[in-house]
Amino acid sequence: MRDIIKATIAAPMTKLGIRCLVILAVIVVLDQASKAWVLYGLRLAPNMPVTILPFFSFTYVQNTGMSF
Repeated sequence: MRDIIKATIAAPMTKLGIRCLVILAVIVVLDQASKAWVLYGLRLAPNMPVTILPFFSFTYVQNTGMSF
């Protein structure tokens, strides 16, 4: 069993694995950048919807609590 685990951990990344990691990193960076843009760039009033299209709007809400 240990040999299988060692072989799995030591196996080199495949092209698909590297591509997936790059895509994941890009998604995380875009997500964080969009959140920073909304938080610091738009200066939205809390709970005030911003209508983009008649059927699509953004509402800025902060969640200060946490759950388990």
